[in-house]
Amino acid sequence: MTEPIPKNGFKVSVIMPVYNAAGYVKESIDSILAQTLVDFELILINDCSTDLSKEILESYTDPRIKILHNERNMGIVHTRNRGLEVANGEYIAILDSDDLAYPTRLQLQTEFLDSHPDYGICGSDYDVIDSTGKKLIHISVPHSALDNNTILKFNINCIHSSMTIRSSILKNHRYRVGFDIIEDYELAFAVSRKWKIGNLNRTVTSYRVHGNNISIEKWGKMIGSRKTLDAEVLRDMEIPFSMEELDLHSNFINANYEYFKINDRRKTLLSWLEKYISLLVERKDINPVLIRKGFAFRWLILCIRNGQYNEVLQPLKIGVTKQELSNCFYDLFKMKFLKKMKVF
Repeated sequence: MTEPIPKNGFKVSVIMPVYNAAGYVKESIDSILAQTLVDFELILINDCSTDLSKEILESYTDPRIKILHNERNMGIVHTRNRGLEVANGEYIAILDSDDLAYPTRLQLQTEFLDSHPDYGICGSDYDVIDSTGKKLIHISVPHSALDNNTILKFNINCIHSSMTIRSSILKNHRYRVGFDIIEDYELAFAVSRKWKIGNLNRTVTSYRVHGNNISIEKWGKMIGSRKTLDAEVLRDMEIPFSMEELDLHSNFINANYEYFKINDRRKTLLSWLEKYISLLVERKDINPVLIRKGFAFRWLILCIRNGQYNEVLQPLKIGVTKQELSNCFYDLFKMKFLKKMKVF
């Protein structure tokens, strides 16, 4: 059975950290206030913004809105956890202050979790929009529990702003201090160890990309945090590794392709990927096709970025099929914002 709604609580607590988001936060707030599900509270936590964000938040009088102001800039993990401390919902929905929720988001995700008591998180497909709100591309994420569990072995399986989570899980786990920037991945992986994770085959969220996105500003710090978490994931999977193999693995799956300009590193990487894939053959909790496809896709980008076009077929040596590699070529070149991602 699902957990009961807390006394004097809500069906959903929507938590929105806010830091210098004056250009977008009103649109984000309004997208929650327009939800078809009305039994929610919206918790806005201002992390000492220096723009007009504070004034925008305080212009709202809707009784479902709860506004908190940090006394000093605490960072994203502490700010998210502060929102959890005051949340009274059966479920916690995440929406960042520059993203958008479509009107049926809360209704559809709570209905899913109500009817799937063995699932801890529900995400969704999403649209990528630019700073003006123009749609750039639609992203379809894994939907089954098996595929989500597989993706989480090396990457986040959906965007944070699409996640709705059981409050009992999130209040128990909290966001992990020291994992700013990748707090969503750390959380999703931790939850996946005990609960199933699903994504709606519906688009209920927009994710905004612009010059102020955290992943763009703090790339170096993200790589360091991911290396720590990647080691934990490998240990959890009982895959033995050396420190050299961890460096190869973490830089590869996190798209640090500059690291592989040295020829010997690419050769050693192939040996590591072959070892990794071979250890997954008998596992029932992994979809090997997704693992091979994820690695092949990254390998193609690595070759293109480093001008090593003669090596694009190397994934065939580690078990990737010709059809899988062909599909990766197709996926790569159909992406509309390759140049924006600086792949070429």
